[in-house]
Amino acid sequence: MSLTELNPFLHFYLVLSAVLGSFMNMLVWRLPRKESLGGRSHCFSCGHVLSVLDLIPIVSWLALRGRCRYCGVKIPFRYLWLELGMLISWSLCWWLSTTLLQLIVSSAVVSIIFFGVGLWRAWPIAK
Repeated sequence: MSLTELNPFLHFYLVLSAVLGSFMNMLVWRLPRKESLGGRSHCFSCGHVLSVLDLIPIVSWLALRGRCRYCGVKIPFRYLWLELGMLISWSLCWWLSTTLLQLIVSSAVVSIIFFGVGLWRAWPIAK
């Protein structure tokens, strides 16, 4: 019996985890810069609005080789790592049959780690 036969929602669950990682990336970028949480995603360098194909978690980063499709600037590895981190943490939670609370805590831990890295690199220093 394959893993997907054990849980028919596994694919949805894993895609949802990567999407959550992508959402967390948006928060890590926009919150320190006081940007609006609404609106379309855009390249942080050229400002071009990203297409749907540019927003597929993990796959887009790999397909574009970590670069913006429009201006070619490098997209930091932390974008990929946060999406993968969320995918791995949710995969472990599924595999270990954890509770919803444990899933939320693992997501929070991954997010806090990467949010801290984002703050450390991007938050304006108070004078």
